Amino acid sequence: MRRVIRYVAPDGREYRPAEETATLMVRPHGLHLSEPRMLVDGRPVAGALFDFGLFVFHNARELLRRGSGPYLYLPKLESYHEARFWNQVCKAAEGRLDLPRAPSASPSSSSTSWQPSRWRRSCMSCGSGSRR
Repeated sequence: MRRVIRYVAPDGREYRPAEETATLMVRPHGLHLSEPRMLVDGRPVAGALFDFGLFVFHNARELLRRGSGPYLYLPKLESYHEARFWNQVCKAAEGRLDLPRAPSASPSSSSTSWQPSRWRRSCMSCGSGSRR
């Protein structure tokens, strides 16, 4: 994200990320899975929210500054209810982290990649069609 990784081989060759790199898409855990190593009131938190929160908190601002965004890969959305849930999660993160707001986009298939806000404006189909 910040392009600060650098490696100098024993023979003196230096390696660092190129100026243009592939877009990183984070795939959070499924909503049905928990994160057992993170407890709130003695209970594990939802793994998807844990993954989302860490990624967005630590990277959204830097990615937006670079003209990209914190892209999420949300496979197999089961219904519009789940898409609405993720939209609400993204809106809450925007508010808490003071990130730019933008109109929502709606997923068009069961496998969806989601870029919240400026980030949420982009939502494209990555799957083979809707599940029924």
